Amino acid sequence: MIIAISITLFFIILRFAVTLFNFISNPKLHRVVKQYNDKVSILIPARNEAGNILTLLQSVHEHDYQNYEVIVLDDESTDDTYAVCSAFAANHPRFRVIKGGEIT
Repeated sequence: MIIAISITLFFIILRFAVTLFNFISNPKLHRVVKQYNDKVSILIPARNEAGNILTLLQSVHEHDYQNYEVIVLDDESTDDTYAVCSAFAANHPRFRVIKGGEIT
């Protein structure tokens, strides 16, 4: 029992030491002042994601970077993934949906 408590206490102290080190050293990425204007292509493979994909598409659309395109590949979904993505893409010109087919 004492061994288990000692091991647990050791890991708690170790975790605290790591947290303290991270706090003191401030390991955060700093903002880059340089502005990038290169076009970014975001490729999203999707299969049976009708319940989740709209949240992702809205999240991508809300980013402040403006030079991008989004291509969603519907990989033979059996639900309404293609319809949800197509409806979203119809209202947002940077989004395209491709219906995948069976590989022969």
